[in-house]
Amino acid sequence: MIAWFLVIALLLPAVAMMLGWGLRGFIGGGPLGAMIPGAMVALAICLTRPVRNVARACVFGAIAIGFGGEMTYGQTVGAANAIDTRAWGLLGLSLKGGVWGLLGGAMFRLGFTRIRPWRMAQTGLALIAACWLGWKVINQPKLIYFSNRLDRPREEVWAGLLLAGLVLVAWRAETRHFAWLGAVGGALGFGLGGALQAYGIEFLGRQYPWWKGMEFTFGLLFGCALGWAARELRPTPESQSATAPLWQQLAAAALCMTLLFRGFVRLQTRFDYLILGLLVLWLLTLFPWAQWQAGISVTVAATMFDLARVHGERLHYAAAGVAGLLFAVAVARYATSAERALLLLTWSTTLIATAKFMMQGDGLVNPVGIAFIVMALMVTWLTRQAAQRSPRNAP
Repeated sequence: MIAWFLVIALLLPAVAMMLGWGLRGFIGGGPLGAMIPGAMVALAICLTRPVRNVARACVFGAIAIGFGGEMTYGQTVGAANAIDTRAWGLLGLSLKGGVWGLLGGAMFRLGFTRIRPWRMAQTGLALIAACWLGWKVINQPKLIYFSNRLDRPREEVWAGLLLAGLVLVAWRAETRHFAWLGAVGGALGFGLGGALQAYGIEFLGRQYPWWKGMEFTFGLLFGCALGWAARELRPTPESQSATAPLWQQLAAAALCMTLLFRGFVRLQTRFDYLILGLLVLWLLTLFPWAQWQAGISVTVAATMFDLARVHGERLHYAAAGVAGLLFAVAVARYATSAERALLLLTWSTTLIATAKFMMQGDGLVNPVGIAFIVMALMVTWLTRQAAQRSPRNAP
């Protein structure tokens, strides 16, 4: 059992999130892209722990990890790469990674808990209020600032997300283990990844994909931390969510895409995705049959729209929308277990990334693209191993 836990229960979430984070940096970006590693690591954990409601864990994982994607950190990376501001930049990356892990880990844990709609509504309102307060008091006046004050200063939101995470941890005791381990994994992953990039550029030059190495490091350590935190999970008496007719699932997928893609919603805050993500999670407590669609179809559809942006023409966006709905049909038919859902998500996003490499002229010779395929094969093998020995159906 010890060998099982160390080899599979830690390695699968770590590799899945490492791949997901690399894909996020290439075919995603922002909070929507961060849903890729969130959904992947949630499904990986469901394969290694006795989780009953896999669909709910998947969508909570996707949206929870997406929250941190609202933080700006490009200029923080720039500060870490410069010798005279390196210490401050690495501190900022570690802090932002820790915030990502704290709030993401806490909300991630709620995906393994049966939560009623009114409790989800209360939780959402509390987190929105806390995020607004931290954003207004610390981020907007730039009291502690990790971007560039002089050259196109970015509006940060890390303090708002930090306060939201602390409120969630204080309010929901069951989230604390995931929150603190997520904070440690996120801080180490982003901090060490930033250091790898900074010192790699300094000593070996910019010809190597150091940015991608930073993303892989972040995903690897963050996923390992969440896999370790999952030791506390125990079987619950509930079963999988009921299904619904295909037209209802497609309508749910379209609604979630519209909300999370902010197609018709402009809230004019620095944390629109937090608000809309919490709204989606509340809706899914009312209509749990839509959880697979929100967790997988929305995540992959976002990457399809990213692919359409390579050309940026209306025809390509329309094609991405049609492809997204067709993929939702595949999810309705195929995503019936953690194993199937993880393989579907892994290979659909990997193939989309490969297509983007080819559209950019890199073909199949780009080392990062090759790394994606190798990691996808690793996830596939580990998934098969986990599915054969999984304790999730244990009494």
